[in-house]
Amino acid sequence: MRAIRDIKISYITKETNSTKAAAIFEKLSNEFPKHLPIFSAEIERLSKLKDFSKLKKAVEKLLEISESNKVAEFFGVKSEFSEENLRKKEIMEKKKVAIINGLFLQANLALDLFLKSTTKEIPDIFRNGFDPRKESTVVKVGENLNKSKETDLAEIETKGLKGIIESSDSYSSDITSKIEKHNEISKMENPKNDSEEKIDSDNSDESLVKIESLNSESNAKSKIQKSKNDDSEIDKSASKNDETESVKITEEEIESVFRDYMLFADSSTENAKIIIAKYSVVHERFGTALLKLKEIITDKTTSADYLSTEKVIIQVSLIT
Repeated sequence: MRAIRDIKISYITKETNSTKAAAIFEKLSNEFPKHLPIFSAEIERLSKLKDFSKLKKAVEKLLEISESNKVAEFFGVKSEFSEENLRKKEIMEKKKVAIINGLFLQANLALDLFLKSTTKEIPDIFRNGFDPRKESTVVKVGENLNKSKETDLAEIETKGLKGIIESSDSYSSDITSKIEKHNEISKMENPKNDSEEKIDSDNSDESLVKIESLNSESNAKSKIQKSKNDDSEIDKSASKNDETESVKITEEEIESVFRDYMLFADSSTENAKIIIAKYSVVHERFGTALLKLKEIITDKTTSADYLSTEKVIIQVSLIT
């Protein structure tokens, strides 16, 4: 049961059709209303869609079911060493990870939307959703997983189409066999002359042509309908993006999401440095932003590529 649930949760972020993904989340959240990974997956999906309003509500729900106040209190006080406290700590750690991830995605999106529309003089790269994590090898693995999924879907569609064709051929063959059998019986019961047999043969051919024509029309209608559905989904997505572009984030909201995130986050982590750097740019504190960006470069792994971060450092240096 848990394994099936976990597989379904993974499709909240994997499903490319936003309507279907939302339906999966709705169903799972109703069945398991206090299971944090469901809400974490939904927050990640909404972050990719840049839907700040819905993301904000999802984060509020996650904070509610995770009892964020109790988590903060737990980590603010040292506990006695015991088996019971160890179990409690493990539960609290899982909640804390979910809370930090949700608050990070909320703060990151809010900062990106604010920086994109601000009239302040800032480096252009911050207006385009600067994210050094996208250059790491971890994200590239995710991209490979998406490609693998697309390949699997293509294979499924190919097999399905092949099955339809085989089914159609089998149906036509069955009809042909029945017609031939019927003609043989008719010949035995009512012998006909050559001209009559020719007419019957022509009628049989016409029947086969009609069957094949009907099959072709059915397949064509199916393809047209699928095309219309795809176009409709694209239009909905485009409309959604237009709505997202019109969202205006205030400085008060920036202060709120930044404060909420830093309450739980470890300021030495890369994600925290990204948020602090963007927050500093919002307030035109480019020295602090430059410091955090340099720390990100210094702490990077040898396999990671942070070229865009180096470009940002150059742009911020020119301003300061």
